[in-house]
Amino acid sequence: MPAKKDPSEHKKNSRYHTPTDETRAKVEHLAALGQRQPDIALVMKLNIKTLTKHYPYELRAGIIIANSKVAGTLYSKAIAGDVTSMIFWLKTRAGWSTVERLHVKEDTKAAEPVLSNLDELDVSQLRQLHDIAKALEDGAGSKTVPNGAVNGSVSRN
Repeated sequence: MPAKKDPSEHKKNSRYHTPTDETRAKVEHLAALGQRQPDIALVMKLNIKTLTKHYPYELRAGIIIANSKVAGTLYSKAIAGDVTSMIFWLKTRAGWSTVERLHVKEDTKAAEPVLSNLDELDVSQLRQLHDIAKALEDGAGSKTVPNGAVNGSVSRN
């Protein structure tokens, strides 16, 4: 059985990779920029297996650090009163959702709410709702709606 190589010889043999502070910083920086592991490996002149073996912390930490910086900036803008940032924060971090209610009146009786949450609709339902809104915007009455929607309601399949 062949003897294991002395670790001190790893630097001498190009077959072995030894991380340095500089290479660790570079991998972390590239990961923070959102680069994919195959691309980082290419830039570092390593194969992916070597990259993930020697730099697991840097690959994960880079992404966390970048996300933290962006989240910190978003938080600062929201606290400073930026309404868009506030809404985004509340929807993504606090679980808020946009709730829309659509009521359709037929003569004297009001129909039940037909739409409770836009997030629950699939693509065809959103298209149907868009067509209804477009028809109403163009001056069509509540009795004339596109795509077979009856009296302004959106069908739930």
